[in-house]
Amino acid sequence: MRKSVVLASLAGLALAGSAFGQAGTNFTITDANAVFLQGATLTSGTLTPNTADFRVTGAAGTDHAFRHYWWYRVQGDNRETAFNNQTGPTGLAGNTATQNFAFPSFSAGLTYQVNSLGATYGQVTSTVVVTNTTAAQIQLHLFNYADYFFNGQDAGDVVSLTGPNTFRVTDAATQSYMEHEGIGAVRWEAGPFGSAALNQLTNTVVDDLANTVDGTAGDREGAWQWTLTLDPGQSATVMSRLAVVPAPGAMALLGLGGLIAGRRRR
Repeated sequence: MRKSVVLASLAGLALAGSAFGQAGTNFTITDANAVFLQGATLTSGTLTPNTADFRVTGAAGTDHAFRHYWWYRVQGDNRETAFNNQTGPTGLAGNTATQNFAFPSFSAGLTYQVNSLGATYGQVTSTVVVTNTTAAQIQLHLFNYADYFFNGQDAGDVVSLTGPNTFRVTDAATQSYMEHEGIGAVRWEAGPFGSAALNQLTNTVVDDLANTVDGTAGDREGAWQWTLTLDPGQSATVMSRLAVVPAPGAMALLGLGGLIAGRRRR
């Protein structure tokens, strides 16, 4: 059963998130056999996000993700805050969805793109462009979180850190694997669902991810953290990627690691 063991408090928060999703913001994007569905954007930054689905064998195929979302913290905040109350509905164009946000110290444009990589493989990238909208320098922390459901199950996933910015998720049932990449991220954490990264992001205190990975099998989650220093009017771009791939090195053909991580512009 999906997420069969859930802390009672987190289960309650998840229900609250479903109840307070922002109308017109949920979406589904497709590219051939690859499908990504994101639940409605939250109406409060203190809620737990709605669920997401990621399939690479069509809309009725096996699901590989249970949740995928972004959080932030500006220096001086007393906790992490989920992206919430986007400005207007989600924009859809083919395999791409765009969302915009205006927070007290910065604006954010979030773009999701799903791509098929063949009959049984695919990826979804999420790119965030943030701009300091204040008259002073700010330090901004961004967090990308995923609750893994690789190969349609949540009991036997194993997460390993295979590079400075890549988690690999495997199970005993298939030779393929899933990757969760935080390009240019400076901190990370992966472990049991609900007690690792999600707890750090939804509790009521300031947390930085612990730079730890629990390598045992079970229901697993992971997150990446970026730290940006932005002058007034300055922008930065960060990217994450979730992919189901067939063999080591296959994704290198896409050249994502050389893209826009950490790039700043005025």
